[in-house]
Amino acid sequence: GWYQVVLRQIWPCLKAKNLSIRQKVGMFHLLAWREAFPWMSMQIVPIVAYDFWQRGEIDFSSWTQGILFWITLFILLTGPGQMLFTWFRADPSFHKNRGWFWGFLIRSMLFYAGYKNLLARVANLKEAAGERAWKVTAR
Repeated sequence: GWYQVVLRQIWPCLKAKNLSIRQKVGMFHLLAWREAFPWMSMQIVPIVAYDFWQRGEIDFSSWTQGILFWITLFILLTGPGQMLFTWFRADPSFHKNRGWFWGFLIRSMLFYAGYKNLLARVANLKEAAGERAWKVTAR
């Protein structure tokens, strides 16, 4: 459903005269970037790794190389950041179960983010193929 919302709402929002530039940038990030990110995210690590392999270093003077490195680092540190935040905010009785926190960290870094992005890419492909049949599931 998000992709249909993006297709229907992004251009009217960006053309709206009653929205400020900040609101338009926010709307673009909320709608368009959310749909582009799953496709771009799977390319960031190989691009940065290839550049490092070719040059032997990350070229921070080039904005493209530097920004890709920082985005990759931010994405890779999101799971550990969530784990640390949860650890510090958790009731002390949960601290004896360190395996829960480490399990979350490993699953979020290795599986969840990739799986979530895979589902978003499949949804985009289904929309592009014209598949719009709703499959209602019990909740």
